[in-house]
Amino acid sequence: MKIHINTEVFCGDISCGHVSCVIYDADKDEITHFVVKEKHFPLPPNEYLVPVKNIIEANSEKVKLDISAEELSRMENFIEQEFVPSNSVIRGYGSEQLRTPVVLLKEVDREKIPSGELAIHHGVGVFAKNEQIGKVDDILIKSKEDFTVTHIENCTPFFRQVA
Repeated sequence: MKIHINTEVFCGDISCGHVSCVIYDADKDEITHFVVKEKHFPLPPNEYLVPVKNIIEANSEKVKLDISAEELSRMENFIEQEFVPSNSVIRGYGSEQLRTPVVLLKEVDREKIPSGELAIHHGVGVFAKNEQIGKVDDILIKSKEDFTVTHIENCTPFFRQVA
């Protein structure tokens, strides 16, 4: 079974988004989840962490799930917003002697990757002996019952210039 990153995802017959990345457990050498990025215009899309066991069918053209669009919207969000101090400091209000610096906060999006696992995004570099040989396009797993990775398709060769 092939999970093509950026492939359209269907909840039944309804298009509910696309695969934005897959979650890989290196200890088990298997894909545990994938991320569905919803289609929402003009609002920013939500991204949901979906267990691979919810896949009915997957190929290079579509991923079909055994859940409804409503059930998808109740899955765990993959992106969480966090507010962290920015490098900007402004001078506060009040008299010059009592003025306290104000640290501004900035919003940062963080991926909620399960502990011990990693997210594989489309186009991430593939390396052999510390040398980049290509970029990830597809992930192939044994079957819809066995999520062991059999191949990482490298559809975008990387050519480096020889001096």
